[in-house]
Amino acid sequence: MHAAPTGPAAWPPCRDPAFLDARAALVAFLYSGGRVAEAEGEWTRLQDALGERAVASRWRGGVTPGLITSSGLFHTLLVLSCCCALTGGVGGELYTRENAVARVRNRWPPRATAALDAFLRVSTEGTAVGYDGQLHTYSFRAQS
Repeated sequence: MHAAPTGPAAWPPCRDPAFLDARAALVAFLYSGGRVAEAEGEWTRLQDALGERAVASRWRGGVTPGLITSSGLFHTLLVLSCCCALTGGVGGELYTRENAVARVRNRWPPRATAALDAFLRVSTEGTAVGYDGQLHTYSFRAQS
């Protein structure tokens, strides 16, 4: 038996595309570190996460929606494709530019919440309610 790899290289970000909150957190972490282009790329992946193609590819053999014969499964894919038509994925429905910060507020640490706020406002500063209940402004690195 061989040993499992360890360290950051062994933990690729967002291995589970259904863990949308982790994708949103990755956007905040990348942006707060000045890695703007990578943050934008992750935001796009978040918006597309669990779209029609992603759901279909989870079924055995990467079956496409047109080949699915089970009425229940077909209905699920039909509903997902309808609700995701404008955004490309469930991630886009759950994490819009308008509601993403409200969605994570009081669940994420203040600095991470502020980083997401800064990313969405394309600013080097973001605001969030601190542990003391007061609104705080946090500064982040300029674009690199």
